[in-house]
Amino acid sequence: LQALADRYFVVFYDQRGGGLSTRIGAEGLTAQDMVDDLNLFVDHYSPDRPVILIGHSWGAMLAAAYIGQYPERVGQVVLAEPGALTDETMQAFQAHFTSIMDADLLLRIAPVYIEALHISDGVERADFIAARQAELWSNDTDNPYHCPGQPMAQSAWRVGATAAGAIQNSARTPAGITDMSLFSANADRFPRPILFLASACNTWLGEDLQRRHANLFLAAEVVVIPAAGHMLFNDNPEASLTAVESYLEATAEVGGD
Repeated sequence: LQALADRYFVVFYDQRGGGLSTRIGAEGLTAQDMVDDLNLFVDHYSPDRPVILIGHSWGAMLAAAYIGQYPERVGQVVLAEPGALTDETMQAFQAHFTSIMDADLLLRIAPVYIEALHISDGVERADFIAARQAELWSNDTDNPYHCPGQPMAQSAWRVGATAAGAIQNSARTPAGITDMSLFSANADRFPRPILFLASACNTWLGEDLQRRHANLFLAAEVVVIPAAGHMLFNDNPEASLTAVESYLEATAEVGGD
């Protein structure tokens, strides 16, 4: 996505609790905290003009939550394979996740805990375990995230284990039921066109799911990226960028920059 910097001012940031951001306690790591942080970035970099949001996977879920709360701050939106935006799609996500966590995969994940014994810091140890588990799970042969015979194009790195767990927990009711209203509330009130990207090889989070998500919005187009799995920007950057740039050009008159 750095290729967009020839025409746009592009901002990347490590969300709180992940990447190079400071590790903090779970009490400051809710999904709403992430929306509030994004709003701080929007205020800082573009206080007077609508911004463009491009989110992938969890980032696409976060972008969807943001435009539900701050539709006036956003001109154009690209949502690349959000995992779930509604209670229904989250339940389907969780069911499929459970189905591929078989005994063979769990046996391969178990040694990761032994690998992590050399890390003395508890937070760093948890991040290491989460990253290694993510790599093993994502590249499992039963995981339809990627094209057959093609491993994930990007390794997990400095995964925020506490953040990941706390954000998921923040979307659950006291009874333990997942509540996805933060991500889909007011979706039908966002008036501008939205681009959904789906990867051709991802039979779990691909075209079918993203068309269901697109129906939540007033105006949404789904573009399928060929020869790509879930990490579509890495698997097929040329086709992914072409789709993004075409959308930005076509909707520039109603969007921001």
